[in-house]
Amino acid sequence: MTLIEKDSAEPDMTSPSAAMSFWFSQPNAFALITAGVAPVPILAILAQPRRCQPNCDKPFMKRIMAADVARADLFEKSTPKAHVVRIANASYFIWRSNPDDVAREMNEFMDRRH
Repeated sequence: MTLIEKDSAEPDMTSPSAAMSFWFSQPNAFALITAGVAPVPILAILAQPRRCQPNCDKPFMKRIMAADVARADLFEKSTPKAHVVRIANASYFIWRSNPDDVAREMNEFMDRRH
C-alpha cells in the first residue's frame, strides 16, 4: 500500500494502521519503540517543525512535515510514558543545530530518574 502518491497533497493518516504503516516505512528509531511498549524511560527530542529552508513552501516538504507531525503524535499517544520534546526550527541533526537545548533536556530527563 502506498501512502504518499505523487499527486497526493498529504500522507494517508486517516487511521492508526495507515499512520503506523507509513511510520514503519520510514528509517527512524521510533519505529522500533512503537512495535511494543518499551519497559525503559524514553526521551524523544524532535525537530518540529523542523528547519526546512529553502523548501518550506514546496508540496513535497509540506508532505514530509505533515508526516513528521503524524508520526510524532502517534508515537506520543502510543507511548504515554515517553517524555517528548519538540524543538522548533531545529535541523534534522538536532544535537548540532541546538546543542544547548538537547543537553538541557537530556540533563533534566536524567535528573528525574534519580
